[in-house]
Amino acid sequence: MAKRDEALIYRYYFYSTVAGFSYEKCLRLLEDEFYLSERAIIARLDANYELLKEVVGRSPKVSYIKQKYPYYTWAV
Repeated sequence: MAKRDEALIYRYYFYSTVAGFSYEKCLRLLEDEFYLSERAIIARLDANYELLKEVVGRSPKVSYIKQKYPYYTWAV
């Protein structure tokens, strides 16, 4: 679950910051990718708030995220 949550955080960061999607669109996309409800995604983001802050603070480049999670598509 921890690995899934970390991937969820990076994916949320990508959609919200890099792609610039709205919060609602990010949640819709994450629902489809992670097979979780909107409510569950919000709960996981909240439970991992410190990691989310850390990722946002580091502002990782897409190349780093691609290397870390090569099985996702990282194009907008």
